[in-house]
Amino acid sequence: MKDKAHEKNKNVEFVIMPLVNPTFDRDTIDLEEIKRISSRGLDGCPPEDRALAWLSMLHTYPLNPMDWKNVLDASYDSYWMYVKEYHLDDWHKKQIPNQCPRDIYGLHNNSQMAIIHGDIVRTGRIIFFFPPKPIEGAVQEDAEDMIFQFGEHARRLERVLYIFSTLNPGFGYMQGYNELLPPFYYVLLQAQALLGCSIDRIESLAFQCFQTLLVSTTLHELYMTGHKSEVILHKLNDFSILLQKHLPLVHAKIEKLGIHPLLYCYRWYNLLFSQEHDLPFLLPIWDALFSHFDELVDYSFYVGLGHIKMVEEQILKGDYGTVLSSLQRMENLEVKSILAFSNMCWEKDHVKQKSGFMAKLFGN
Repeated sequence: MKDKAHEKNKNVEFVIMPLVNPTFDRDTIDLEEIKRISSRGLDGCPPEDRALAWLSMLHTYPLNPMDWKNVLDASYDSYWMYVKEYHLDDWHKKQIPNQCPRDIYGLHNNSQMAIIHGDIVRTGRIIFFFPPKPIEGAVQEDAEDMIFQFGEHARRLERVLYIFSTLNPGFGYMQGYNELLPPFYYVLLQAQALLGCSIDRIESLAFQCFQTLLVSTTLHELYMTGHKSEVILHKLNDFSILLQKHLPLVHAKIEKLGIHPLLYCYRWYNLLFSQEHDLPFLLPIWDALFSHFDELVDYSFYVGLGHIKMVEEQILKGDYGTVLSSLQRMENLEVKSILAFSNMCWEKDHVKQKSGFMAKLFGN
């Protein structure tokens, strides 16, 4: 079976890789074409294609591919300098019980790591898709401890989140970050040949991607608390306006039932749909999201429209309980159909905007 899978992967044609390599008439990556292809999802492509696409769309892979080695080395050196500074060199070798007292961590901020550790342990739904990698020499004391088989991955994810929260006190650590990091780590792990099969490089690059996601987009605004949470309500209102425009009957039904967006779609956007789909089905959604990286949150609302379109019939025919359940439990939805509707609505809105701009520009 393994040989057949290997043979199948061998025969898959690369689509993104040629676009990050220079050609006789192009010495930079073809970023626009990478975005266009990714907007429909990259399922069926080799894992290296997805990794290169994400890195390019997150502006981590350089426009000039000849600079890639320097960028990769700089990312690695910077990250592992912080690992040493925060005394986390051997963290990936530590066996830590799922439940343990805070003073066991031996770090400057034990409370922070305790929260991170607890959240990572609870992300088994994602981590169980990783290849098993128990901590070397560790002994499984509890047969029901399923995360044991993925112990080293868990420690590496914890280390990334601890370093991010320490380096970025304005962001800190918030519940939900534990859902956003693992897909980066997984995609890079699947394409490890690009990184010399070095799990240390994978970890450092996952950190870079995660930091770019939060620092370079407005996603962090969906994690605001206190009086700043008004920003969240304003953004959700923007989504409601889109819903009214593209699915007016659904919007009217939800409004009539008094179901506020906070009850069903807030987590879609601050977790980028990571709780709505198992990891393999989440990845094409992230392909599309990153194809609009510079407008990530805005485009995520259109992906939300795509999800609602898939349960439109249940909503229009349902009572309060049925409608809320349909909105909160998006199970077994066809991702290609979601993205097709999302992209159709996006193009409809943004092509009109471009046409209006050109008309004004030329006085038509």
